[in-house]
Amino acid sequence: MTWIRIDADIANNPKLRDVPRKERLPLIGLLVCLVGWSRQYLTDGQIPARVLRDVAGRADACVTLALRNRMIHKAGHHCATCAQPLDSDGVVIHDFAKYQQTKDEVSADRAATRERVQSFRERARNAVTEGVTSEVGQASVTLQRSREEHLLRLVLQLTYQQKQLKTTSVENLRLTWARWREIAGSADLAIEADAWLDRCYTAGMPDDPAGAWLGWLRSARARAEARETLAEAGTPARRRGCDACAGGWLGEDDAGRPIPCSTCRPNVVRFRGGSS
Repeated sequence: MTWIRIDADIANNPKLRDVPRKERLPLIGLLVCLVGWSRQYLTDGQIPARVLRDVAGRADACVTLALRNRMIHKAGHHCATCAQPLDSDGVVIHDFAKYQQTKDEVSADRAATRERVQSFRERARNAVTEGVTSEVGQASVTLQRSREEHLLRLVLQLTYQQKQLKTTSVENLRLTWARWREIAGSADLAIEADAWLDRCYTAGMPDDPAGAWLGWLRSARARAEARETLAEAGTPARRRGCDACAGGWLGEDDAGRPIPCSTCRPNVVRFRGGSS
């Protein structure tokens, strides 16, 4: 989802003082739609003629008002802060880069997110477990708990932008993780955290990472409950046409991560760059 910045006091903008009140709302609506389209497609305020016609429809008066009040510019304008429209019949939004993110800024943010998530993933892979006992069984349990705990810490840092986890009490961390486990139900929280980090690395951070993470856990719970229902009914938990996997997984790779089946879990395969 893409967001735009709109002044809360836009209805009282000085440029709208001379606009009749009954025409202000359509004019504001036109401007918001144009800004939203430009942010969505990263055109830095450039609006092609076809888009202007599609958005404005028959509201030519709104376009005229926007031009007259210098909210948008046609080709040949004399505004020193705005570029000329790339489309000779199109327009450019006035001072777009002053209030909205440009294409270069969005690309830089996405690159920074990829680097940050990659760093988190590398730290997760190289995490060293403390307090592993000599007993093989206990060591396996300790390793599993440590891996899950480390993944959840990374999710918490990335999703909620909590960079200083040392200042967060252990009790608060446990309560947060307990809430996530309750939402995830019978789904494997470590596997879901691992897949979520992969998703953020490959597809970029969503606009609402906290809400998206909780939605991810709810979807994981629904899938797990569906598998349990099929198992109770004696129906194999495999999708039609797939005889190679077990519940959507093909074992583990060298790093110990579960390998997704391209038939049953194409979304996970896509998040991990197409390799199964």
